[in-house]
Amino acid sequence: MLAIMTILAFWSIQNFQNDSSLVAHTNLVIARLEEIRSLVTQAEGSQRGYLISQHEEYLAPYGSAIQAIPAKLTEVRTLTQDNPNQQSNLNTLQPLVNQRLDLLQKGIQVNQQQGFEATKTYIQSNNGFYLMGQIQADINAMIAEENSLLQERSNKAQSGSNLTSLTFLMLSFLSAGLLLLLVYLLQQFNNDRKRAEEELTEQREFATSIHALSPIGKVVIDTNHKVVLWNPALEKLTGVKGSDVIGTSNHARAFYHEDRPSLGDMIIDQDLSKLDQYYENYKIQPRASGQSIRVETWFPDLNGKRRYIVFEANPIYNRDGTLKASMTVFQDLTSFKKIEDALRESEARFRLLIEKIPVGVVLQGPNAEAVMANDAACNLLGLTQDQFLGKTSYDPQWKCISEDGTDVPGEQHPVPIAIRTRQPVRNQTMGVYRPRDNSWVWLLVNAEPLLDEEGFVSNVICSFSDITTRKNVELLKTEFISVVSHELRTPLTSILGSLGLIMGGVSGEIGPATRSMLDIAHKNSERLVRLINDILDIEKIESGKMVFHLKPFEVAPVVEQAIEATRSYAEQYGVTFENIAATNFHRLKVVADTDRLTQVIVNLLSNAAKFSPRGETVRIETLSIGNKWLRISVSDKGPGISEEFKSRIFQKFAQADSSDTRQKGGTGLGLSICKAIVEKFKGTINFTTLPGKGSTFYVDLPLVQGVIKPARPILPEGAGADGREKVHELQEILNLPEIVPSSKVLISEDDYDIAMFMFQTFRHLGFECDIAYSARETRKFLAENRYTLMTLDLLLPDEDGLKLLREIRNQEKTRHMPVIVVSAKAHEGMIEFNGQAFTVVDWIDKPIDQKRLLAAVKATTRPLLTGNHFPRILHIEDDHDLVKVIRALLGEIAEVENASTAREALNKLEHEKFDLILLDVELPDSTSTSLPTLLNNPALGTIPVVVFSGSEVDPSVSRKIAAGLIKSRTSNQELVNTISNIFKKLEISANSVDKNIGLK
Repeated sequence: MLAIMTILAFWSIQNFQNDSSLVAHTNLVIARLEEIRSLVTQAEGSQRGYLISQHEEYLAPYGSAIQAIPAKLTEVRTLTQDNPNQQSNLNTLQPLVNQRLDLLQKGIQVNQQQGFEATKTYIQSNNGFYLMGQIQADINAMIAEENSLLQERSNKAQSGSNLTSLTFLMLSFLSAGLLLLLVYLLQQFNNDRKRAEEELTEQREFATSIHALSPIGKVVIDTNHKVVLWNPALEKLTGVKGSDVIGTSNHARAFYHEDRPSLGDMIIDQDLSKLDQYYENYKIQPRASGQSIRVETWFPDLNGKRRYIVFEANPIYNRDGTLKASMTVFQDLTSFKKIEDALRESEARFRLLIEKIPVGVVLQGPNAEAVMANDAACNLLGLTQDQFLGKTSYDPQWKCISEDGTDVPGEQHPVPIAIRTRQPVRNQTMGVYRPRDNSWVWLLVNAEPLLDEEGFVSNVICSFSDITTRKNVELLKTEFISVVSHELRTPLTSILGSLGLIMGGVSGEIGPATRSMLDIAHKNSERLVRLINDILDIEKIESGKMVFHLKPFEVAPVVEQAIEATRSYAEQYGVTFENIAATNFHRLKVVADTDRLTQVIVNLLSNAAKFSPRGETVRIETLSIGNKWLRISVSDKGPGISEEFKSRIFQKFAQADSSDTRQKGGTGLGLSICKAIVEKFKGTINFTTLPGKGSTFYVDLPLVQGVIKPARPILPEGAGADGREKVHELQEILNLPEIVPSSKVLISEDDYDIAMFMFQTFRHLGFECDIAYSARETRKFLAENRYTLMTLDLLLPDEDGLKLLREIRNQEKTRHMPVIVVSAKAHEGMIEFNGQAFTVVDWIDKPIDQKRLLAAVKATTRPLLTGNHFPRILHIEDDHDLVKVIRALLGEIAEVENASTAREALNKLEHEKFDLILLDVELPDSTSTSLPTLLNNPALGTIPVVVFSGSEVDPSVSRKIAAGLIKSRTSNQELVNTISNIFKKLEISANSVDKNIGLK
């Protein structure tokens, strides 16, 4: 019996220990499940925090959570491997957790790669909230399963403890002799039991602490609808303490503020019929352990604030399958809901903005296909949404042109360029044909590529606005300025020409008073011409059509050239210049356009001279500032600038007062033009002034680092002397030869005043004249007479003058007759006449430059000088305006023939004889790099070559030429003197070689 009782006692102890171990095992499973729930919640909360704040510190708890979750899931699988129900639940839970973690990670990647707007779209499109609810439900189901096991094992352990105690009591009666042993065994048993109970208590406290620390609210009610668990998170959510509701059955009032069944009550009653009565948004989900109920809704808290709560109720069963309790979990997603609503509102506002803005916006794919287009894009291009979507930039149906009217192929559209280069394309102007209304629309197009994580183009945002009206306005403005300038030039020709003839003495001697009044009229006419030129300059600057040839150069020669160019003007006002240069003056260089910088300096010097008192000195100073900036300053001792005029001094047509215009002249455009030019050089222009004491205007330009060899211009004797002659001196200066009495001139001009002006001019020179006012009359005169010379207006009333000119050149009788074109469209006509322009003596624009006209007459009527050879110059130059100037300038010392290209020049050299070549190295078919080849051509022979170009001559060829002159640094007198000196050395003379030409 003792042995049996001993065995029974040992068996009872073993069972008790096993039961205690199972209780501990169950509590460990519950703890791990709560940890998984907490880690998933931590990962989700950290990810949301990062997306909202963009702070990287949120990613640390997120990373630790996603690393710990797999290990916890594996541990739970190991702990529950003997429980098929839990294994089945875990098979459902683990994929959901993995899928939720993947969604969280993808959300971070979308945010980092595509930004917040794309993240909003991604969050709204995935089922993250639904997955989280599934996870919560599965965890709750597994915890409910473990709680059921925990209760059963606790009861079993308690029963085993009672059985053991009874067994030891029976043994005490059976064997008093073994009392000490039994006492000892009982003591040992009691100690073991105490330890097991303590462990069981610890496990229960541990489970309770898990519920207490959980961020999710939990309530458990038993089958009597009594609350057995109300954790702190739920206290915080509802504002109701657990001690006030545990053991009661009215917990629903804490949520709903009225008596109504809670979800947990419906689970206990197993009656879901009242769901529709109390809830609109609910979902019943089947679980392995029964059905769960999920609800998402807004609830007011005790303070009246609305909170968005997601709660889910799950049943808890005993091991025998009977219902034991229900557990409802609550999660406050108010902040996430607000974010979701904000994202949705932001998307709606963004979409509304895209739809309502008048700018066309098109989202195009990696193959330039249209994915989305707003209404403005469809309207601008005349397409419907269906016609637009799927259409690519390469589609041959698109008809696009550039600003110069050339076709733009599909691969040159902004979007394909952005796809190829992966760089944005900004402000490309294109004309697009709209077949809907058979019209062209001008668009300003931008293309912004969007790159994926691998750096490839995923989409392109193409935006464009309608600039058709602006283009039309620009065209109208250009046409208006062109027409106005031409219409003004015609009467100015008559005025200036008539004044010139009268002042030249054609009508007899002029008294001093009359000459003074004529001089005023002549100066104001010239002022009006300058005004027209300034207006055209302003228009070119504002329209971006003014060409700037930017290159690095030394400033010293440009400053000296500007001073020399303005010196004679200053002498009119009794003003002198003083050039104060820095010690490193000849090493300072900037990047600019030499001609335009000269224009700026000349304007500042002219203003200073004009406003300085007679006898004063204008000081020009050049210095470097901090080795980064070059400052050119011009100081005068004039009246200064008033305070009220300072703010608008650089505005167009700015004048201090109306008396300035009358007393000093000027257009009020000079400083405005200077400012625009200087800003093109990335510089600034400003001034300082002291009223009554003078002003200093200064230009600051970025210095080019480094030193270049100084290149000072060579100034021959007489350079810069006053060469402004009066009209009445022209005949003496040009030394016109005696005209044969039978010499006749045909004047083809439809404007009576201009025709009479030229009639008087030619009659004064000894010519007989006929006037033809139309092309028909011109043909009649040419058929009936022979003429020594003819002038031709291109704007005849009955026919285009160029057509008539071609007819004249094609007839044997008039093929070699000298023709001088005098027209408001002379320059345009010369360009249109193209390769035959050289067959015209000169192309003179209106208003007529009388000196130039007389020089052209001299060139056509000069007889060969007896016993002397008259030099011939081949001027190789493609700039037609410069050709005319040089021909007029050198007409007294040589006959000037023009060639526009290197090919044409070589052809002339093979068939004609020339004494000197004046060469521009920058020809259409010959660059400076090929200059040695041109100079070594046998056709040149020993003919001296003077290079007259816009760039400096390469040192490698400088020894092969007679002289090298820079256009922007060479005065007219210097050019004449240089060529005259070469002729003297070659002993080639003409009767006027030694005469001072005097043309500036």
